[in-house]
Amino acid sequence: YVATNEKIQSIEKQANDVIHAYFEEHNNDTLFLQFSQSKNTEKFKIQKLWVNGATFNKLSIKARVYAMDNSVFHGPYTSLAIKQRDRKRLECGGGISAPDSVQLRTGETYIFSGTINELSALSQVRSVLFDEQIKKW
Repeated sequence: YVATNEKIQSIEKQANDVIHAYFEEHNNDTLFLQFSQSKNTEKFKIQKLWVNGATFNKLSIKARVYAMDNSVFHGPYTSLAIKQRDRKRLECGGGISAPDSVQLRTGETYIFSGTINELSALSQVRSVLFDEQIKKW
């Protein structure tokens, strides 16, 4: 088992290196993602969402978020889902969060970071959905 696991980790690392190099070489322009936000609109407004990196089966993302209300906790986060072209909602894992040291203040703009996981399960992505209640508010 240990030898098999080590081999899998080695192959995944090689794939990550190739994908990262490709992303760095071909991403001269910012890749903005389409998204919709149907929850938490009284707490914050997601203004922009973009890709800032990639590894095997995962995109690294960032979001510009405007606080509509103060958060009680540091590091609020929300999960995401994907709307496919056939309009089906797909749970893919991932989400965005403020840094653990940040407590949101009304009227301020923040950069959240996060991931979209399970890319191999995504086909014909239409948009990213932020349709779940925020955690740690």
